[in-house]
Amino acid sequence: MSEKRFIEQRLEIEQRDLADGTKAEYIVGKGIVFNTWSQVLTMETREGHRIQFIEKIEPTAIEGVDLSNVVSMVNHKLTLGKRSKGTMDVDISADAVHYSVKIPNTTLGNDTREDVQNGNLEGSSFQFKLAPKGDIWDKSSIPYKRTITKFAAITEMGPVNYPAYLDTTAAMRSLEEFEQEQRTDDEGDFEKRLQRLTRKYNYYKTKK
Repeated sequence: MSEKRFIEQRLEIEQRDLADGTKAEYIVGKGIVFNTWSQVLTMETREGHRIQFIEKIEPTAIEGVDLSNVVSMVNHKLTLGKRSKGTMDVDISADAVHYSVKIPNTTLGNDTREDVQNGNLEGSSFQFKLAPKGDIWDKSSIPYKRTITKFAAITEMGPVNYPAYLDTTAAMRSLEEFEQEQRTDDEGDFEKRLQRLTRKYNYYKTKK
């Protein structure tokens, strides 16, 4: 299941020289930011209880992820560019994943340029899938803290004019799996302790 996140970082318009001697305009933004805690997010349990959490992304989460088919969309709806077609590029730095998309000479392209310039597009959003056991939860404080350590896929990043609706169903499922693993580990530790005590008891009983 995919999740979406909003990055409130200013978008820029850059003019670049192309290999054929012409110029082109690009929209440039940060699609993913590393090591920065998010705003407070809310998820709902199966029983209807609301749980708040914040999350951050480790730089290693992007390692090994295939970004060749990433697309750039406006508000997750209209395709602006595709990396596979050479109209979008992605660059990974120490603090973020940056994207740039060539502005097409279309109604969508011209409208998007205008919206970036006048500030209607307030930031970027990206869509991702988490790898199995790709996050760590810390429940010692409120809000909970979620650290994303590994993505399975990054499918899209692009400009948006409002924070995307955050479907945190996948995050809730991840937390439930994390809690189940902890319970299993705790039960395993208890069983091991019980076995040690049983062996110890039997040892002393035999000596008597």
